[in-house]
Amino acid sequence: MSGVSLKLDQVQSITPDVAETLAQADVRTLSFAGLATLGASEAAALSRAKASQLVLSSLVHLSDEAIRALAAFPGRIDVTAFVNYAADWDYFRGASAMLIAKHTKPLAFRKIRAVTTEEARALATHGGQYMLLDGVTSLTQDQAIELCRYTGKLSLCGLEQIEDNVASALAGFGGWALVLRGLKRFSLHQSTLFAEIPKIKLP
Repeated sequence: MSGVSLKLDQVQSITPDVAETLAQADVRTLSFAGLATLGASEAAALSRAKASQLVLSSLVHLSDEAIRALAAFPGRIDVTAFVNYAADWDYFRGASAMLIAKHTKPLAFRKIRAVTTEEARALATHGGQYMLLDGVTSLTQDQAIELCRYTGKLSLCGLEQIEDNVASALAGFGGWALVLRGLKRFSLHQSTLFAEIPKIKLP
């Protein structure tokens, strides 16, 4: 690429035409750290950017259409303010998990109580070193299978008890550490299974 980054951090709003033009910039990082608003059309244009990383760290409120458009970007996106805003939710809203998974930094959600299979599939694509979902209190087998595709450190300390089929799914975790320190009850199957997997951290 011809340049490392293009920083337009003082810009607070852009039009679809401007977004389309800037998306063609031959840079590694395209930064709009001060952008306060972003419509669906502008988001769709930026999702086609040549850059491998977008910085949209001040955006908080986005329509579901804009979220889906940005989530289609093949690289990583710094959406710090949006992630911080979502940290107070008790469930992922709309397509938000798809965008949050694109975030360039580790994720920590202590209030999210449940994830759908689709959300688990999206979150598993997160490229950060760790992901904390300690508010989640239950998982289905399908949700566990999807989360196990994550390649970093995953914390699920909100789980106090799981079914054997969920335990079997978690045993296939593809990352480097799975933290289950909240578990209070184990079946014989689970005790035997987890004892053979050092990267699964138990109480």
